[in-house]
Amino acid sequence: MNKNKEITSIIDLTIFSSIIVAMTLNSLAKVCEKWVLNRLEDKVKLTSEYDKLMLKYQTDFYCYHNKRVAVENPMVLKKLKYRVKKQVYFPVTQCFMLKGCQIEIEDRDCIYQIPDELKEHFDELFSAHNTSKVYNQLCIRVDCWRREGNIFHICTSRTTYYSSLVTNRAMDFPWNNGLTVRDVLEHGPWLHELTDSRLSNHLGFSAFIISLDDYVPFVKRNSHLSIGKNTFDTSISASLKPQAALDQNRMLNREGLMKAVICELREELKIHTEELDEFVCSLNLIAAYRDLVEGGKPQLVFLVRSNWSREKIQQHFFKRNKNAALMEKKSDVLWIHKDELPRVYLDQNK
Repeated sequence: MNKNKEITSIIDLTIFSSIIVAMTLNSLAKVCEKWVLNRLEDKVKLTSEYDKLMLKYQTDFYCYHNKRVAVENPMVLKKLKYRVKKQVYFPVTQCFMLKGCQIEIEDRDCIYQIPDELKEHFDELFSAHNTSKVYNQLCIRVDCWRREGNIFHICTSRTTYYSSLVTNRAMDFPWNNGLTVRDVLEHGPWLHELTDSRLSNHLGFSAFIISLDDYVPFVKRNSHLSIGKNTFDTSISASLKPQAALDQNRMLNREGLMKAVICELREELKIHTEELDEFVCSLNLIAAYRDLVEGGKPQLVFLVRSNWSREKIQQHFFKRNKNAALMEKKSDVLWIHKDELPRVYLDQNK
């Protein structure tokens, strides 16, 4: 009788152990699957074949010159192990250089509506962001912009982040019928003007920070962001947040634009106004461009000087951010001296 009990116990233990092992393997498989999908997600929803993308459009693409690399940094040639491209084109069209320009903003409190052609594919398009941390919020939409002499005019309204996720940020995600948002709304050969574009086109901006000792930080993006996962970006890269930009009447003006940029510096790098040189749009706003990977999405570029050194900025960041893992890892923040920037080699995927 006791022997039978022992056998029963062993059988029960074997079955229980098998269940635990199966559950563990299943959990590990899900984790691995999510990791792989996260690494592939960006390339599925936004093409990384930039040369093919640029063939679709007739426009002036941004050209970067690598001429100084071969002359002043010949060791780069040996490390790259292939022929250096002296000129590299990127799927970006530089619309205006804005240094010294005054900004005039004409704002409307009306909201963008997703085109009917996309509504029936909303669930498909939204699923393209399965491994990203997505949330909805009000965004500033650019209806048009132009430069007249020394004045940069921007006409804005409203959109939502969800609308951008299923338009600009899922341009190349294939629907069940094989078509894409790009095929339907921005197929080329000419890029629609912002006035005619039917995409969400929320306003984004990039900011380069220069420390007192002339260092510029480039920050590695997190794996949960909707685009550019695990890649290095400018010091700050974000959308214009309405909660910071809009005034008490919920309208956008020049002061609100500056306030939103400063708020992002405070949130991301813990840099406050007193740690910056004077910040005014006519001095700090340097360019406006459109990103063709995201269907011609409008972007502004700012250059901001800090009156603190690189070391002091980092120390201040640690002190004011309890979760300072981003800056603690040297591999996640790349500081490059301003004088070294012209010697940096750039390519489409390097």
